[in-house]
Amino acid sequence: MDDHPAQLRLPHLRGGRPPAPEGHRLHRGGGLGDRLASPQHRQGGREGRPGVGVRAGRQRAGLHRPRRHRRPVVTPPRLALHTWTLDTTPLDVALDAARVAGWDGVELRAVDFERARQAGEEPGAVIARVRARGLAVACVGARPGWMWADGPERDALLAILSASCAAAAAAGCATVMSPADGGRGDVRRAAASVREAGDIARSHGVRLAIEPPSQAEQLSALDRVGEVLALAGHPACGVLVDLYHVQRAGDWGALAALPGPAIAHVQFSDVPPDTRPGFVLDRLPPGAGVVPFRDAFALLAAKGYQGFLSYEAPCEAAWKRPAADVAAEAMAATRRLLPA
Repeated sequence: MDDHPAQLRLPHLRGGRPPAPEGHRLHRGGGLGDRLASPQHRQGGREGRPGVGVRAGRQRAGLHRPRRHRRPVVTPPRLALHTWTLDTTPLDVALDAARVAGWDGVELRAVDFERARQAGEEPGAVIARVRARGLAVACVGARPGWMWADGPERDALLAILSASCAAAAAAGCATVMSPADGGRGDVRRAAASVREAGDIARSHGVRLAIEPPSQAEQLSALDRVGEVLALAGHPACGVLVDLYHVQRAGDWGALAALPGPAIAHVQFSDVPPDTRPGFVLDRLPPGAGVVPFRDAFALLAAKGYQGFLSYEAPCEAAWKRPAADVAAEAMAATRRLLPA
């Protein structure tokens, strides 16, 4: 399996050059664009423009001052800590760890709101605790299973999706995520469910990002979820790219071919050299495993993705460590591998 994504070749700017006026020719090599050079310019100056001939002479002698090119402004990506990374840690402690480590936001799960509800808190209280620490809500998760479920089970899962969308909207968050179903079923039925889920997301003013889990039986890869999304054709739905699952599914070619606007959310963590089928609680900080993060982050930037990068790294070994250490270690590792 190739661990490195295909190189992305950016297309050149399209459009022809304007025709030069009669008596002029296009003079190349003038920095960022071509310059129009008239016969008078080529002869070393013209009336009313003293000094042009001197400059031309300096250019021919190699004494001209090189033009300064402005570097494009690169906006650093926003980084979020997924609460599953610190699953055994109380939410307040996890939020403090995220803030101290320098994360820009957190990704919340449906279970975070369910635990708060069991403690007598409303969803707004969870959001207030995040905001009190100066953190953004990067994404809110829903539960999988609604694509092929029936009856009351399906109704309950779609109700959870709707609640997650409402919480995201209240938090000023634009994205809700849901893993694709883990079993097998009819693609057309899955597409119909995606359309219904998309209507729910759109009614709350958010976008639904659907994740292909690499260990799913059927919808385990970007192209398979992409087929469902294409059949659904819903503008409020996109794909979630999780670099952990991309690596385990050998999905780098599909990621390279994926149009940037189709990417609704990105999650990441590293994959250990040795994995077990069906086991995903082994995720590592970037650089500790086999994911080619420099290439992957550069590829996402080249595609124009400007959303959060969410560190989702549930790991049984990490859950036994102090939350502050896990959050700080992951932040430092991520920064080392981001594009300069």
